[in-house]
Amino acid sequence: MEELEIVKGILDSYPYFIIFENNDYIISFMNQKAQEHYRKKGKNLIGKSIFD
Repeated sequence: MEELEIVKGILDSYPYFIIFENNDYIISFMNQKAQEHYRKKGKNLIGKSIFD
């Protein structure tokens, strides 16, 4: 298993929202809990600005 996959698995296991953004304030990662929450609202935020 690759290190990135291990880290993603750990972050997905947390029961809290985890969202990473890059230096340009673009969302680059959301753990499973955050994705499920925003998917219920009909939103896919990966690749979008946090200011949108």
